[in-house]
Amino acid sequence: MAWVQNWVWLVNWNPLIDELGHMAGEALDVGLRRILEDELKETDTDASPQRWASCHFDGPRPIAALFGIDQGTDILLVRIEVPDNLLYAPRQHLI
Repeated sequence: MAWVQNWVWLVNWNPLIDELGHMAGEALDVGLRRILEDELKETDTDASPQRWASCHFDGPRPIAALFGIDQGTDILLVRIEVPDNLLYAPRQHLI
């Protein structure tokens, strides 16, 4: 397993969640997505200690993720734990 982290614009939240579900082989249902969105509103990566929302996709290729808003911006910080074979796999092999 490897941790990958970066940031995305907050407006890309839904496509990001969809893609992570696709990569893991398990999409979030509507109820879990709403719970995660509510948790996301309470995150703060500038707080001490930092507050993150977490999600685990339990598909055939499990992915764990942490999400946090950089408060006062439109930036979503993302930390994703992925299996090594996904980290280096060409996109067409994930379908």
